[in-house]
Amino acid sequence: MLNHKFRLTTCLTVAVVAVFLAVQTAAADEKAIETFLVWPDTPPGARDGDEQKAKDLTEAIESGEYKIPPRNRRGTAVPTVDVYLPEKDKATGIGVVIYPGGGYWLTSGVEGKGTARWLNDNGIAAFVCSYRHNPYRHPIPFWDAQRAIRLVRGRAAEFGIKPDKLGVLGCSAGGHLTSTLSVHHKETFDRKPIDKIDQISARPDFSVLIYPVISMRKEFTHGGSRKNLLGDEPDEELVAKLSNDEQVDVATPPAYLVHSKADPAVKYTNSERYHAALQAKDIATECVLLETGTHGPTIKEDGTPIIRQSKEEYAEGLIKWIKGIVEQ
Repeated sequence: MLNHKFRLTTCLTVAVVAVFLAVQTAAADEKAIETFLVWPDTPPGARDGDEQKAKDLTEAIESGEYKIPPRNRRGTAVPTVDVYLPEKDKATGIGVVIYPGGGYWLTSGVEGKGTARWLNDNGIAAFVCSYRHNPYRHPIPFWDAQRAIRLVRGRAAEFGIKPDKLGVLGCSAGGHLTSTLSVHHKETFDRKPIDKIDQISARPDFSVLIYPVISMRKEFTHGGSRKNLLGDEPDEELVAKLSNDEQVDVATPPAYLVHSKADPAVKYTNSERYHAALQAKDIATECVLLETGTHGPTIKEDGTPIIRQSKEEYAEGLIKWIKGIVEQ
C-alpha cells in the first residue's frame, strides 16, 4: 500500500504537469488573425518540390483551410508569419517579430505562440516567423528573417503599430538569427531584390535575445546550431562573420539579453560577449544573468515566460525596458 507522503507527492506532480499542459494548450489556442507568406512565389533557395508546397500552402491560406501547427515545426519549406494583435484598448503601437529557437533544426511552438500571447497581454503586437532551417543552410534562414521584418514594417499601419517601434525577439538559435539580423540587416548575402518590399529597412529598433546562440566559434557556440546552419566544415571567414558579437557596429540596435549561468546547452558567455560589444559602442543594452534554470522556455500559469527550471523572472523588467527604449 502506498504511504500518504508518496500519494501526496504523486498528486502534486500530476497537478503541476496538468497546470503546465493547460498553460501550453492555452497558448496554443490563441488565434492568429492572419498568416501570410514571406515570399510571393517559390522562395529563393528552394529545393525540389518546394514550388508545389508553396502553391499548396497559398491555396490553403486563401481558402481558410490552413491551420497553424499546435507545437514545434519541423521541415519548414515555405516560410510564413502568423499575426497576433493585442486588444485595441491595450495596444501600445509596439510590434515584435519573433524568431523561435530550435537549433536550426526546428522552430519551437512555445517560444512562438506562448511568447506572442504574453506580448499581446502587454499591448505589444506579435508576429511569429516560421523560417526555414535544416536542411536549408545559411543564408536561407537569414533571407526569411530579413524579408519577414520588412513585410511587417511595410504593413505597420494595418497592424496598428509604429514602423519605428518594431523590434525582434529570438530564443536560442532564434537568438542567433535575431542577432544576425541586428548586425547584418543591410546585407544581401547574394540575394537580388525582387520588389519594393526589399527597399524597406530591415533594421530592428530593438532586439530581445533569450538564452541566445551568438557566436559560431567552436569554443562558444552550440554545436548543433552551427552544424545545421553552416555544415560540418564551414569557411572560417563565414564563421567570423556570423559570430555576431564580433560584428557589432554603431548601427546595431539596442538589446536586452537573458541567460542562465547554469545553461548546459548554450554558454552564457554568448550573451556576455554581445552585451560587452554593445557597451563598447555605447549602445543601450541590458544583460540579465540568472543563477538558476536550464535551457529552454516554459510559461507560468499567469502567462509570463521564464527559463525552464528557473525560479528567477525577467518578464516584467523586459517589458519596462522595451517601452523605455521605444520612447527614447
